[in-house]
Amino acid sequence: MQDPNGAGHHQANHPPSKIASTFVRPETGICLAPDDARRGVNSHVKITVRLFAVARDLAGSNAVEIEVEENATISDLRAALIEAVPALSDIAAHMMFSVNSEYAGDHTTITADSDIGCIPPVSGG
Repeated sequence: MQDPNGAGHHQANHPPSKIASTFVRPETGICLAPDDARRGVNSHVKITVRLFAVARDLAGSNAVEIEVEENATISDLRAALIEAVPALSDIAAHMMFSVNSEYAGDHTTITADSDIGCIPPVSGG
């Protein structure tokens, strides 16, 4: 590395320098956001989705564990559920979800400790 005066020198094993909310590793020049700013980047949580009625029958299980990004929505969960259990794709558009025992819309954010239920369409008389 060269300093502003043009003299060359080698910086080995120096701790990262903080520059304008980023950290620069001198030996590589790689800039990283501070840990608190990077929190959530590529963070995933495992969500257990309880399945009922025909959804349970199609999945062959009363619950499925799905990995989604932190702060995912019901819409994200629906897509991940279809990917994990393709047999649910025919009813996916009509499935309702509950979060902590209350119906939840597609934009509802879920967390790792959310109690999620998948309620398939119901018909009959």
